[in-house]
Amino acid sequence: MRHVLAVAWIAFVFLMIGASPAHFWLDSGEIAAAGAELGVMHPTGVPGYIPLLHVATALPVGSLGFRMALCSSLCMAGAIALVLAIFERRGAHWGLVWALGLWMPLGLTLARNARVVEIYAFAALLLAAALWGFDPAVADARRDARRSVGVLAAVVATWGFGDLRLALVPAVVLAWILAWRRGEAWTRWAPLVVALASTVVLTLPFAAARGPAADWGHPVDAASVWAHVQATAIRDSFAVKLAGMGSRAWGLHARQSLLRLTEDLGPVGLLASVGALALGLTRPLSAHARERELAKAESRDARPLREFLDADHGLARWLGWLALVELVYAVAINPMGGRDRQTGLALAVVLTVALGLALHRWLEHGARGPRASEAPGPRKRRLFGLGVLALFLWLPPAYESASDLLVTRSWAPHAWTRAALADAPQDALLLSQSDDLSAGLAAARALEGARPDLVTAPAQHLYREPTPWQLAEPRRASVWMAAEQVESSRWQGQGERGRVLAAFDAWQGYVVLESPTTGALGGVALPALPGDAARLPLAVSLLPPPRDALPATARAPGEDPLAPLRATLARWSGRLDNPVDRQRLADALALAVHGRFARSPDSPVRWLEARDGYGLILDEVDPDHPRSLIGLAAAEDRFGETRRAIELTRRALELDPERSTAAANLALYLSRDEGGLEQARELAELAVELAADKRSNWSRLLQVCQAQGDGECEARAQAKL
Repeated sequence: MRHVLAVAWIAFVFLMIGASPAHFWLDSGEIAAAGAELGVMHPTGVPGYIPLLHVATALPVGSLGFRMALCSSLCMAGAIALVLAIFERRGAHWGLVWALGLWMPLGLTLARNARVVEIYAFAALLLAAALWGFDPAVADARRDARRSVGVLAAVVATWGFGDLRLALVPAVVLAWILAWRRGEAWTRWAPLVVALASTVVLTLPFAAARGPAADWGHPVDAASVWAHVQATAIRDSFAVKLAGMGSRAWGLHARQSLLRLTEDLGPVGLLASVGALALGLTRPLSAHARERELAKAESRDARPLREFLDADHGLARWLGWLALVELVYAVAINPMGGRDRQTGLALAVVLTVALGLALHRWLEHGARGPRASEAPGPRKRRLFGLGVLALFLWLPPAYESASDLLVTRSWAPHAWTRAALADAPQDALLLSQSDDLSAGLAAARALEGARPDLVTAPAQHLYREPTPWQLAEPRRASVWMAAEQVESSRWQGQGERGRVLAAFDAWQGYVVLESPTTGALGGVALPALPGDAARLPLAVSLLPPPRDALPATARAPGEDPLAPLRATLARWSGRLDNPVDRQRLADALALAVHGRFARSPDSPVRWLEARDGYGLILDEVDPDHPRSLIGLAAAEDRFGETRRAIELTRRALELDPERSTAAANLALYLSRDEGGLEQARELAELAVELAADKRSNWSRLLQVCQAQGDGECEARAQAKL
């Protein structure tokens, strides 16, 4: 066990060195805010994790965000320790423990999620605990305690994670039924353990009852708590998108999942792991291996034969089921999470265990016959082979994840949020759109008490019923109540835009928008100030909004149209010095360019500005930014450079094959040539399958079908418009 603890400690230190100094990008700020004030994060809420984060804030080191990031590192180190304990239980050679233990934290998905304030390291810990508890190799004397730990971990995982719910519930229920029929004692305790573990869900209503600022959905009664842990709101919002997926989208998502796993495990690691899993499922231990296991076991504690017959094969069946569910989840249920490394971690853990079982079998039973397997020569050769294999396992993922240390240690997400807050005038309404800024604002408020004078809200969340905290202060209440009662106002029937305009009607004072005229703020433009150039793209338009048409102020004669972009680049030059940070800057700038262009889509001048703006982003920020490549291609096509547009869009699809806009635009360009209609149809169909909720994709499919003269396809596309 000392080798397991030593490796786990090294893994923790390795992960801790790269821990985020504050909140990270995406949802990290929201999770940190909920952890700091014992609030409720977005569905499923991950019951039990927020109190754990809150305990971590008591650590006397670093910022609050850093302390909660250390919680992720500790959870992942615990998961690694439990995985290695599975091999230690089998008497595995210490070299195997070190080889696999040092391999796991090198994976990009694992390292990223273990160094930031996120939920997925906790998921890995629960999965590893469930495998450790239900390992068939557990001795009789310890079975009841170990199974109880496995049940507890599985129940907590079920309440908090959709993929683990699908994977663990059937497996645990089946294991309980089989054990109950055999009369095993732990099955009598299992219902009580389930009931006790399920009390973790009470952390949600207890937290919501306090009225915290971080209160997603306000789950205070049985119905709202159930909807929250089932992620009903999120599943409903993606229902059309997921229902429209088909074989093309599934195949693409499968390839992308495979590529991400290759980055995490390395080519050799992935092939070896998949082969080991297949071997474990199809080839139980040989008779000779069973005899050796029995002899070893009886020399230690006289465990009966049935505890060792096919123990690895039994665990392999668990691993096979988990791998299947996780793969289906990543490909067909939550493929949107792959790009941001929010799926795939559990699959990497499962494949690591499978490889470890195969390597242990090889080390212990690699030679033929009992005497040969005990000979020092073959044993040394196998250990030497293990060392060589370890290098092939370590080096590829280490190469992929080495630069990620700079990504997770960056202060850029924190600085990005603070810059937006610094630019906002006193007592303003700030409507954000991106997860980065929305979650960052929540973290700034909860962790640092920043800018209590501002009223902040994600523009796309104004449809939600206001929480007690939002109604407690009159200014906040006016915004949320106006958005909730939009159908009784003059903005009824205008969807997200109507809710935003209704909120403007109720607000008295300055307004700051993130990426106006795009997304939830589509069609909402505010007057610009001459001095607001350096504020783009984080905060724009500091004038009180007009109450009617909200027209955009024309640009002054002689004004450089790219001045806001250049000012933003000058402001952030040198501060965003890693690929992820620069991609975030490129995203924001591209949205700003699109926002300016979208106000006058028929103006050649605006198209020229858009072309120059996208070109500036590609030249100065990120030459491989898909959104800017797609935008530049659209501008080039507008001026008759269709061949150039095709080249740029193909490049965008190579970089991000799951981006439906690129597929739809490329279908348009290719459809103009009769020889390209077939490929255009394939791309248009793919765009629809990737994002069936976007009307523009159906419009593109309709155009291609009309060009082909396919009436059935036209009718199908027309029905969706």
